[in-house]
Amino acid sequence: MKVKYFIFNEFREITYIVYDEETRRGIIVDPGCNRESEQNRLVKFIEENDLSLECVVNTHGHLDHIVGNNFVKSKYGIPILAHEKEVGNFTESEHYALFYEFPFVISPLPDRYIKEGDIVSFGNSHLNVIDTPGHTAGSISLLSEKKEMIISGDVLFKGSIGRTDLPGGDWDILVDTLKDKFFILPSETQVFPGHGYITSIGEEIKSNPFLIEIIKG
Repeated sequence: MKVKYFIFNEFREITYIVYDEETRRGIIVDPGCNRESEQNRLVKFIEENDLSLECVVNTHGHLDHIVGNNFVKSKYGIPILAHEKEVGNFTESEHYALFYEFPFVISPLPDRYIKEGDIVSFGNSHLNVIDTPGHTAGSISLLSEKKEMIISGDVLFKGSIGRTDLPGGDWDILVDTLKDKFFILPSETQVFPGHGYITSIGEEIKSNPFLIEIIKG
């Protein structure tokens, strides 16, 4: 399993392409490309690596993570997967885009709902869906125990955690998510967040001030 990341749009959102090296099958996680130059970078990588895409997976429905959905779905004819509780964020994103003066193309609604226990497969590889609410009601993360990696969306960052002051955010739920879903992972597990830098569970437990306070509490 290989992971390629791109930093897109004004929010510096991270878009991931995760693919199976042997079969060249892959998925796109949180396409945030909202300009032609960003779309071209994405397409160039896909074509140069001869990848075939299975689906789009959205970790949550905030505008910076779904702005590229329409482009990717239209170009490759692939379905969009997200948690059912994120539909409200999909439908409200146009309103927030106007507020932020953010160039936005309305995303199609999810074609299929996913939740904890589901598996997203591509070629000989797969990622396990885990429910990780708190930043939003329907936030999900994608875990590979074999590769010791998790795509965390906006739940956990290097040195920080997801904000909870937006609709659907809940501090107590986020704390429970971090305790129940992230603290239990091996310390070597790499964390691929929705913004910022790649880190590890061990590094965050040791140095992330928010996690240190949660542990103390």
